Amino acid sequence: MDTIENKTIIVPNIEKIRFIIKDAIGLDVMYAYEDLFFAEHGVFLIKSSFGDTTL
Repeated sequence: MDTIENKTIIVPNIEKIRFIIKDAIGLDVMYAYEDLFFAEHGVFLIKSSFGDTTL
């Protein structure tokens, strides 16, 4: 059986971005394509850094 140290949870960047936006301003990510994230009602657009894990 695997130990806890050997297990990792991988959360895609889309879920991280979705959580941050929802928690901060209450909007959802309505559409995501590769490194572009469109907020609900087209209020704004987020482009993540290509190949970088930071936002």
